[in-house]
Amino acid sequence: MVRFLFFVVCILAVLNAYSLEQPEQEGKTITLKTAINGNEVMLRWAPLTVEAWKKGQANGFVVERVTIAENGVAISPPLVNMLEGKPFLPAEQKKWEEIMPVNDQAAIIAQSFWGENFELSAKGTRNPMTAALDKVADQNQRFAFSLMAADINFEAAVMAGWAYIDESVKPDGIYRYKVYVNGDQGTENYHEVLVNMSYPDQLPKPYGLNLGFSDNNATLSWENSYLRNIYTAYFIERSVDNKFFHKMNTTPFFVTSSSGDVSGFNRGVFTDSIPYEVVFYYRLRGIDCFGRLGPYSEVVSGKSIPTLKSIPVISDYKYLDGGKVRVYWEFDREDEELTSGLQLFRAETLDGQYEPISDLLPPQMREFIFDLKNSNYVVIAAHGKNNEMNVSGAMFIDNPNVPPPVKPAKPKGEIDSTGTVRLWWPPNPEKNLDGYHVYYARFEKDEFVQLTFKPVNDTVFTDTLSLNTQVKKAMYKIIAVNNRNSHSKASDILHLQLPDTIKPVSPYFVDHVVEADSVVLHWVNSPSIDVVKHNLYRSTGKNDQYELIALIDSVNIRTYTDRNLEEKQMYHYVITATDDSGLESLPSRSARAIIKAFREAPPVEKFTYAFDKEKLRVSLRWKKCQGIEGYQLYRKMADYSLAFYQSIPETDDRFVDTEIKPFTNYKYYIRSKGKNGLYSPFAEVEVNW
Repeated sequence: MVRFLFFVVCILAVLNAYSLEQPEQEGKTITLKTAINGNEVMLRWAPLTVEAWKKGQANGFVVERVTIAENGVAISPPLVNMLEGKPFLPAEQKKWEEIMPVNDQAAIIAQSFWGENFELSAKGTRNPMTAALDKVADQNQRFAFSLMAADINFEAAVMAGWAYIDESVKPDGIYRYKVYVNGDQGTENYHEVLVNMSYPDQLPKPYGLNLGFSDNNATLSWENSYLRNIYTAYFIERSVDNKFFHKMNTTPFFVTSSSGDVSGFNRGVFTDSIPYEVVFYYRLRGIDCFGRLGPYSEVVSGKSIPTLKSIPVISDYKYLDGGKVRVYWEFDREDEELTSGLQLFRAETLDGQYEPISDLLPPQMREFIFDLKNSNYVVIAAHGKNNEMNVSGAMFIDNPNVPPPVKPAKPKGEIDSTGTVRLWWPPNPEKNLDGYHVYYARFEKDEFVQLTFKPVNDTVFTDTLSLNTQVKKAMYKIIAVNNRNSHSKASDILHLQLPDTIKPVSPYFVDHVVEADSVVLHWVNSPSIDVVKHNLYRSTGKNDQYELIALIDSVNIRTYTDRNLEEKQMYHYVITATDDSGLESLPSRSARAIIKAFREAPPVEKFTYAFDKEKLRVSLRWKKCQGIEGYQLYRKMADYSLAFYQSIPETDDRFVDTEIKPFTNYKYYIRSKGKNGLYSPFAEVEVNW
C-alpha cells in the first residue's frame, strides 16, 4: 500500500495524459492501438468514458480479428474470429493480490477496481448532494488512475482485460482488429485498426533535445508533439563521464502540457538539481503502451555556472566646469568577483539607441566623468563572467546650458466633412527635443487650450471637432518642448474654416395684413449669424408648388407687400434663410391669406327716361355695361320710401314701367351687379307729373 500511495503522488499532475486517448476518437467510447512485435501482434485498448470503463469491467471487451489475406492470397470472404472465443475480463482478485507486492501499476488498477482508497471527502455528516458529487469524483479518479497505470505496464493491462498478444498470425498476413464493449454489438461504439505484417513498426529515438542551465539547475527539454502519440512516458538518464548512465526516475516520466500551450505537449521538460562547475551528460528513451522501450536519444551535456545577480544603480551626479559631469553608482561588493567590468551608456531619449561612453571599468570603481550633451539618459551595466549583463535603470542628467527650442514653423492643416482635423508642420532642429504641444481655440479672443497631455513626437496631429455648431472657425498653434521641459515660443496661428453642414435656423412670420389686392407680411429674421439672405415663397395651394417671389438680402428688412393678387384666392407663404455656404434653412410655418372681392361693378351710364302721360308709362334706357351679372332697379314713388323694384338681365339696356299713377312723381335708381357680388354706385332719374 505504501508503494501504491507513492505512485499516486507521482502522477497526480497528469490525470488526463494517458496515451490511448486520441483526437480522432471524439464521440467514441473505446480506442485501440496495435504494434507488430516480430511474428506477433500486440493489442492495447482502453475505454474512453467512465461508463464504458465500468461496463467493460463487468461485461468484458470483445476483440474480433478479420483475416483479409495470408500467404499472399486474399481470403474471400474474410475470416472473422473472436480472440480467445470470449470477452476479455479482469483477472480474478487472487491473481492481483499475488502480483501487487511487486507491481505498483497492477496495485493501482486493483485498487481502482475493488479498493476503498479513492475516498475524496472527509468522513462525517454530509448532505446528499455532496455525497453524490464525491461519488462522481471518486469514479473519475479510479478511471483515470487505472488507465495511466496500464499505459506504462503492459502486464497489468493484460490482467485488466485491456491488452492481448495475438501469436496466431502469419508473417505476411493482413488483418483488421475490432474492439468493443461486450453488449455494444451493432452500435457505433467500436474501434478498428488495419495491420499489415509486412510492414513492422519501429520506435524512433527522441529528438530535438536542448539543455539549459540556471543556478544549480539543468533543464532538459525535447520535441514531443509527434512522439506523444508513440510514447506514453520517458526514462531520463544522467552521467558524469558520458560512459556510465543511471536512471533519474524509477517511475516513467509523463509529459504534460504547459499553461497556455494551445496545441498541448509540444515539448517535454525535466529539471534536475546539480552543483556548480560539474559537467553532466543526459539522454532519454521512451516507453510505449506495450511496455516497449525505444532507442536512446543523442547525448547532451553542460554545466551550471554561478551567475551575476546584482544590478548596479546610478545614485547621484555632480556638475563640473567645462560642460562635464561626474556620475556616481552603487554595486554589491560581494558580486565583484563575478563581474568582468562595469560600463556606462548614454542615449538622447529614454527609449533611444544607447551608446557606450566609457570603456570596461574595474568592478571596484564607483564614479566616472564625461562630457554632457544636450540630452543625457545614462545607464550603467555590469558584465558577468558568464556573458550575462545586468543593466541599471536610466537616469536623466540635464544640461543646464541648453537653450529652449526655437519657435516651430506655422502649421498647415485641413478639416474634412466629418470634422476630422489634420495638422502638420516641419520638425524642429533640436536633438534634445521631447516633442510638441498642440493648442486650440475657437474665437480670436479665447484663451488657447492645450490638447496634448504629454508632448507628441510626431509632426502630424489629428483632432476631431463637432460640426454641429454655429462657430465656423478653428485656430491652432504649436509649441516645442525639450527634455528639460523648456518650451519654445508659440508658432504663428493657423486659422481653419470649418465645413458648414448646419442649416440656418428658420425665420418665422409674426403677422400678415390683407389690403384689397395686397398682402403685407411681417417676420422675424433667422438668428443664425452666417445668414446672407431670406427667401420668400408663395403658393396658391392648388398643387403645393411654391414659387420664389422675393429675395431679401438685407438683415434690416422684415416686411414685404405682395401686390396685384386675385380676388377670392387663398395664398400660402413660407420664408427661409440662406447662409454664406449656400445652405438653406427649413421653411417657416406657412402664413395663409384670402383676398376678398374688392373691385366694384362698372357704373351705369347715360341713364335716361321718356314719360308718356296718356298711356301712363315711363320708358327707361341706359348704356349697357360689360362683364356684369345683371342690374337692380329701385323706385321711389311720391312720399314713399325707396324700394327694390326689378332685377334686369345683363343683356338688357331698357325697361318700361307701366304701373304709373296719375299726378304722381317718381324717382328711379339703377346699379349694376358685378360677377364678384359687388355693386356699382346708383345712377338716378326723376320723373315729375
